[in-house]
Amino acid sequence: MDLLKLATDWAKAEVFSTKFFILFAFAFLIASIGFWQLGKTEIARAYIMPTLVAGILLLIIGSGLLYTCLLYTSDAAD
Repeated sequence: MDLLKLATDWAKAEVFSTKFFILFAFAFLIASIGFWQLGKTEIARAYIMPTLVAGILLLIIGSGLLYTCLLYTSDAAD
């Protein structure tokens, strides 16, 4: 199998899995907003910042991976 085709197929699979990073990032951000708006106890209020930080980090990782994979697949296709 051609090495370039193998690398391109790997990058396309990586783009697919990267979308789950972004999906989970938005889920964490929505959970953080939910804890902020609906949290009545101290424990619920304590989860606001950790879920917000985790969501932001997942979003940064997911968007960075998506950008590099899309950049790589567009360069490899040319």
